[in-house]
Amino acid sequence: MYTRTPKISTTKQNTELAYLAGLVDGEGCVTYKQRFEHRKGKPRAYKFWYIRIEINMIDKETIDYVADTFACGSKDYRPPYPHQNHGQYRWQCSHRDALKVAKQLIPFSITKKDKLQKIIKHYDDNITGLSKLNDKTRN
Repeated sequence: MYTRTPKISTTKQNTELAYLAGLVDGEGCVTYKQRFEHRKGKPRAYKFWYIRIEINMIDKETIDYVADTFACGSKDYRPPYPHQNHGQYRWQCSHRDALKVAKQLIPFSITKKDKLQKIIKHYDDNITGLSKLNDKTRN
C-alpha cells in the first residue's frame, strides 16, 4: 500500500502553515457535530461524531498542494452543474487526520480557530478519559 510522506518536515515553515490556515479560514469548512445515523438492519439511530476539515475550490494545483503538504485526507472532483461554469476540486480529511491537521493550523487560524480547538479538545478528552479508566482498572 502506498503511503504519502509529508512534503514538509515536522519543523514546518510558519509561512506555509499560515498560508494553509488562511486557505482553510477562507475557502474551507471545519465540521464538528454529533449526528444520528440509521444503520442497515438496526431498529434505532445511533449517535456518531462527524469531524471533518475540507477545502473546495476550482484550482486543482492548490488542492494537490494541500494534499501533498498534509499527507492525509482524500481528493475528489465534482463536475459543474448545468448553470455553473467550473467544477470543484475538494480535499477533505476526517477524524484522526483532522486532529493532526487541526494541531498544525491552530496557531495561525483566525476564523475557524474555535472549531479547530473543539476537534483537539474532543480527542484530548477522549485520550485523557481512557488513560484515567485504565489507571482505575489497574488499581
